[in-house]
Amino acid sequence: MKVFQIHHKKEVIMHSCCFKRCKKCPHPVSDDEPPIAGELRNIMSGNIYISDEGTAYTFLNQLTKYPPDPCLSCETYSNNMYHIVSLSDLKNHTDWLKINDKYLYPMLVWATDQEKPVLVRISPGTKKPLKIIKKASTECLAYTICISYPSKS
Repeated sequence: MKVFQIHHKKEVIMHSCCFKRCKKCPHPVSDDEPPIAGELRNIMSGNIYISDEGTAYTFLNQLTKYPPDPCLSCETYSNNMYHIVSLSDLKNHTDWLKINDKYLYPMLVWATDQEKPVLVRISPGTKKPLKIIKKASTECLAYTICISYPSKS
């Protein structure tokens, strides 16, 4: 798969091509994001946040298409206890995506909605932290947030 950028009217459009099928994809991060944004994602990667309900979330700082390569999937993270976050779970919890009171910068993440993949632009710490990207190709690159629900005992 090749990923390349086309500059079109001050907008960068990512294209991912596989076997002569090209799909337009939004850039996974803002073009003008500062270097600190990547550093914050590196620090956040792999850390586990546990909500008041006991649900565990973790951010993986890797760009993947959907479904991710098996070696990069949530299911391989911690012996199949995690899976890709659902849209409803993501709507309820985005405020944990911060380091030292500094929210992660806007980025694309993969989520699911009724078991179907959904590409979402997430902007933690804002009034409307989620924007669903309509008609997104599963070839688009985005980050992954994994979730694990508390065990029922």
